[in-house]
Amino acid sequence: MNLKRDLDLFTANYQTNTQEQQTLPSNCTQLLTEEDKVLYQALNQTKAFYAKDQTIPNVFYQSAEQFAERIALSFNGGRITYRQLNERSNQVAHMLLDNGLQKGDKVAIVMERSQDTVISLLGVLKAGGIYVPIDPSYPQERCQYLLNDSGATFILIKEEHAALLTNLLHNDFQCRTVFTLNRMEITFPKDNVYIDLSPADLAYIIYTSGSTGKPKGVMLKHESVINLITDNQRIYQASKYDVFSQFISYSFDPSVTETFTAFFSGARLHMLTSIERISIEAFAEMIAREKVTTATIPNAFFTQLATHLSSDYQYQLSSLKYLSVGGEALMPAVIQKWREKFGTTTAIINLYGPTECTVLSSYYKVPDTIIEHHASIPIGKPIANYEMYIINTDGQLCPANEAGELYIAGAGLAAGYLNQPEKTAEVFVPHLSTECGKLMYRTGDLARLLPSGVIEFVGRKDSQIKVRGFRIELGEIETVLSNHPNIQEAVILAKKKDDGNTSLFAYYTVFGGMKVEQEALRHYLADLLPDYMVPERLLEVQEMPLSPTGKIDRKQLAALEVTTPLPRHYDAPENTIQQLLASAWEQVLGVERVGIHDNFFHIGGHSLKVLEILVQVKKHIPFLKIQDFFQYHTIAELDYYISTYQPETSEAQQKTDFVRKDLMEPSRLITTHNVTPLAMKTVLLTGATGYLGSHVLYELLMNTNAHVYCLIRQSAQTTPDDKLKDSMLFYFGHAIIPMLQKRVTVIQGDLCKAKLDLSAKDHALLTEKIDAIIHCGADVRHFGAASHFNDVNVQGTRYLLELAKCKVGVHFHYVSTIGIPEELAATQWGDKQALGDFDYNVALSNVYNQSKLDAENLVRNAVNDNIPVSIYRVGNLTCHSQTGKFQRNIDDNAFYRLVKSMLYLGKTPSAHWHVDFTPINFASQALVALARQPKSNGHIFHLCNPVPLLYLDFVEAIKDMGYALEIVTAKEYEDWLLHSEHPEELQDYLSLAIAQLDGDGPSDSPFRINSDKTQDFLKHTDITCAEPNPAFIRTMIAYGIQLGYFPEPTPVTVR
Repeated sequence: MNLKRDLDLFTANYQTNTQEQQTLPSNCTQLLTEEDKVLYQALNQTKAFYAKDQTIPNVFYQSAEQFAERIALSFNGGRITYRQLNERSNQVAHMLLDNGLQKGDKVAIVMERSQDTVISLLGVLKAGGIYVPIDPSYPQERCQYLLNDSGATFILIKEEHAALLTNLLHNDFQCRTVFTLNRMEITFPKDNVYIDLSPADLAYIIYTSGSTGKPKGVMLKHESVINLITDNQRIYQASKYDVFSQFISYSFDPSVTETFTAFFSGARLHMLTSIERISIEAFAEMIAREKVTTATIPNAFFTQLATHLSSDYQYQLSSLKYLSVGGEALMPAVIQKWREKFGTTTAIINLYGPTECTVLSSYYKVPDTIIEHHASIPIGKPIANYEMYIINTDGQLCPANEAGELYIAGAGLAAGYLNQPEKTAEVFVPHLSTECGKLMYRTGDLARLLPSGVIEFVGRKDSQIKVRGFRIELGEIETVLSNHPNIQEAVILAKKKDDGNTSLFAYYTVFGGMKVEQEALRHYLADLLPDYMVPERLLEVQEMPLSPTGKIDRKQLAALEVTTPLPRHYDAPENTIQQLLASAWEQVLGVERVGIHDNFFHIGGHSLKVLEILVQVKKHIPFLKIQDFFQYHTIAELDYYISTYQPETSEAQQKTDFVRKDLMEPSRLITTHNVTPLAMKTVLLTGATGYLGSHVLYELLMNTNAHVYCLIRQSAQTTPDDKLKDSMLFYFGHAIIPMLQKRVTVIQGDLCKAKLDLSAKDHALLTEKIDAIIHCGADVRHFGAASHFNDVNVQGTRYLLELAKCKVGVHFHYVSTIGIPEELAATQWGDKQALGDFDYNVALSNVYNQSKLDAENLVRNAVNDNIPVSIYRVGNLTCHSQTGKFQRNIDDNAFYRLVKSMLYLGKTPSAHWHVDFTPINFASQALVALARQPKSNGHIFHLCNPVPLLYLDFVEAIKDMGYALEIVTAKEYEDWLLHSEHPEELQDYLSLAIAQLDGDGPSDSPFRINSDKTQDFLKHTDITCAEPNPAFIRTMIAYGIQLGYFPEPTPVTVR
């Protein structure tokens, strides 16, 4: 029997059965009105046809026969037909049977998402086994528990996981048979395997998080999957012409829906790469490339798509008929963001369902217009042959709009939890009807039945929650944290963010006298838990608050979070300045009280909070700057600095000087030995995931034949390779990926760690291969801890120079900043400086400029070690001159923040300032073109726009676009900013403007950047720099408007 062929029968039965009235048991309807009873009856009229005599292998065999030569499965680099998939999975089934597998035996599949996983699970099912997916990326302890608890006697692995399996089976006394796929099964027959399977037999066991600290194995049956997929085919109108995406890990049950809805319909299942499951741009490109019609994604990823994916990608999404979202409550605001960008062409379906009820229990197709106002999008109505009831603590059905616990009954109920009969009996309870043997599942979710006849999710009744689409028990994390030898008590709480996503907060106490470093504690948790279960915040408390009954009061803990970390000792402010600072800290950080010795960065402070505090206090302490907070971390330290502050002479005696002074490019460095740079055939590039670095990599790939080694730091969320791909996809689209694969090698390393944290193998490889180093990597923030800037910007450069010493002729190209000569010229000016040469053995006030100057000095001195060097002082990097596209983290850029505050506040100070607009495409093209020239050795270049733009001309260009801007004197601007009353809606922009008073804003300056030498070196190339004319300014602003970063050009009322 073919399921797709029987959909007409299904529809007929469905329509017939909806006319039948369900009778509600009278003993549970005491609170219901007649209207409420009708709602429940209508809700649960779901009886419909499905092939109750079929199993998963039977239906798949039908598809394999009917669609033999159609593509069944596609993946990165390959495709296989239904015939090939059937034959390969048959070989796995024969291999298992020939080695003694009996019907009902459990087979662990220890593999990451891949085509081999699909082949394996089909093979297990065909052989009559029960598949148990185990993700090898999980901590070893968790994998070991799943293996032991399941009692799997057979294990399927891939060769690359052999070492992991050896560790898992260490001291394992159970007899197990291990098969390595792609090596052992190929000698077995390809013909179909027929086992006497019953629809009631188990198909798979999926582990969910457990409240005792141990995961629970949920046992699911063939017949439940058949019912589920039959209804999914109706929901998605599935046919052989569809393409389904495979996004979800096979350790989670939504993978069952993705996989078998496609296979039972003769459709193609396309397996996403790791980067396509992380990068929203890569995901959209994949949809377009593969012409995907139906996709299922976690709520967190949908939020990223709706919030951050550019509307330019609407065409890439045009093939997508259905986009299903599940895992957490779906917020109406997120739907609205999606609709504003991408319209209503794609149907959005909100999914709901516990693993214990076979993946999906209800769904809700979000209407084109959301009229009703809900806290979250409803979870809809039950799927075919399911029932849903909302029951209060007295066992009565809840009336409409009243919240209660959600119970689910029907064809999809699991057979229970493996090896946990007590837990099974606790949540699989007798049905309301008391019909013999009929059960319901207690979800632990709170929900309400709306008058419109659909169900709305309210929240979790217990501690089981979903984070980033994964269901977890908070108790499991608490158990792991409590097992740390220094931890006395631990509580994990979940907190909902504004975007609807959930974050985990860990509260803990330590044994008397013990100390626990948070970083070490985070590493401890990461070794034992999947990354989505590691809390975002770790908060030590002196003691747990208790309720009157003696239990830990979680509500009190949640309230404490606002003021955490809790100070161990409180020292009250002692004078007016301390009180002023303490009040500002308390208000901005949301802390009840701040002691004068509390560290700002230990009680929730960061750079953006500094700006908010300065809005309040700078009117009283005008000389206080952002960097002061990074140098003096407590109120007592700040108070001492303020009380002993003496203005510098140059600051007290500033004179206005508008005689133009050109900042020339310095003279060539003097070298004692003439070392010829090697031809640039192999390059080590740092900062390749940054704005400039990614464009430099692009130019190297497009305009040279060099092989590029990219030094990239490991992160917890993604691999260095995927990190690079994600960045390049954002800026250059999918076409760049083949070139990355052919000519780029990613090297894991870290600029701020000793010897770049390179492995011995990678260090040897680089010293042998590289001909040049292009050092773009740096922390480019203008404020922060001096020690951090030194670690990254200075010590990182030192280690790279040591690497360059290992091979004669390696040309070291250092990317610096034009901020160095700008700051030096303010205090040094004479004949020597007019030629571009300064005294570099001085201290600068800007911590970023200081770190780059220290690194420049290292590079200058490296000529004495016979290292060919070139220095590139980069100006004010702006957008791509043709597209207007700017860096991904746009709000990190000081100049764009300046423009944003100006546009929103409608006011700007007058300034005689030559503004540099260096297009990113010019900077990267020029840098690579200069680096390719051996004669650039020893030179310092200014990578800037040869045509500056006066700031007031820039303002006029902005005004010509329709923005209302008032130009006032610098003094009037500062007075207005600090002393006027400003409405609440302008507070965020006032914070941005405050930063400009610290040197990031417009101010009088006689200096203009000269780049004649750079232009001379480029004159034989076709590289030109776009002038900052009105067209360029419009392109730049338009991109900011498109992102929602800049406002539309509408008049602004100045207050």
